[in-house]
Amino acid sequence: MRSGLRLTLVSAALLFASTAVAQSDAGASLTRGGEDYALVLAEITAVEKSPDGFKTVKVKVLRVYAGQGKWKGTTFEQGVCEQGSPGVGSFMGEPPPEPGERGLWLNIGSHENNPNVPIWETLGRAKHTPDFPRCVEWAETIERLAGLKPPERLKAARDLCGHRNPRVAELGVELLYAEADDAASREFLKALPANCEASRAALVRLDRFLIVRDGKDWVASDGRKAVLARFTTEAMTEEEGRAVARHLRLNGFQKRVTLTDVAPPLAALAANGKQPERVRVAAIDQLVSVSNDWTAHGSSVIFDPLVGLAKDEVAGVRRSAAAALAELSVPRGSPKFPNGSFTAPQVTVLRKLLAEENDTEVAKALRAAIDKSK
Repeated sequence: MRSGLRLTLVSAALLFASTAVAQSDAGASLTRGGEDYALVLAEITAVEKSPDGFKTVKVKVLRVYAGQGKWKGTTFEQGVCEQGSPGVGSFMGEPPPEPGERGLWLNIGSHENNPNVPIWETLGRAKHTPDFPRCVEWAETIERLAGLKPPERLKAARDLCGHRNPRVAELGVELLYAEADDAASREFLKALPANCEASRAALVRLDRFLIVRDGKDWVASDGRKAVLARFTTEAMTEEEGRAVARHLRLNGFQKRVTLTDVAPPLAALAANGKQPERVRVAAIDQLVSVSNDWTAHGSSVIFDPLVGLAKDEVAGVRRSAAAALAELSVPRGSPKFPNGSFTAPQVTVLRKLLAEENDTEVAKALRAAIDKSK
């Protein structure tokens, strides 16, 4: 992952949300399964290279946001992975680490064969993680929550669901979701889709949780229909819309949803003229990804919306849709599409679209889609 983001902040937030709730004293150890965790701000004090060429960073803990206070002022080491995917506890070496560089680290326990050696995951680097200030705000929020007693913590979590920082809003949902036995938390999350104060990030997090927990029951529910209505009809910022589009692809959830659960919401987002052009284009890009995920290039829930979008008044949307049709056009004889990805009637639709098109770029893409279908 880019910029040393070795463990997703959302996953780390869930870790703390599901453990800190049991603690009532500020600075208490966050314990899960007998292991201790800590979230810290730290600084690289040295980058060393061994005779055999391996690099190691020495990192000093400056501040403990959550977990054991014993870590403050201590120094730990991480091996630097300069190529490929770093293993657990390794520091991603691209861009190269430098002395004086600060970041967030998460202690996730100790090595199985050596309990005295802690494992640290790099969450973000101040110089290289684009939204690092938000990551710090997330960490500071966890610190504040850890100092609250359970009733106050849950009340604070409800307020966080409307936070402007997506990571903090997600944290609010994670903490409430972890409290499955708390009736007030359950009712709050149940009503969240209709809560106009809830941020898009909070709704995305809730949707993912409930798809995992309840599967098709949630997908078919009125609650999810309300979530999708907000995603596809309300105007969003570019950042919000792009995040929603990525989420609506639901990559990795193929066993819990169907193609008809996934494609129509993305098509509706792409067709919504209230959205910024880049959001609509992002939704089209995700439609292409969905088609690849499901090997559904010629499916009507993919093809028909793209044809409609290729007639859109916004040139950028029209061009993106035409390019998508060209990308999804696969010639006959391919392993996945022996008869080609588009049917003869679909190619006829493309020919008619081409005959009516005056935009050179759109016409070129449509012609490519037709030519590849021969």
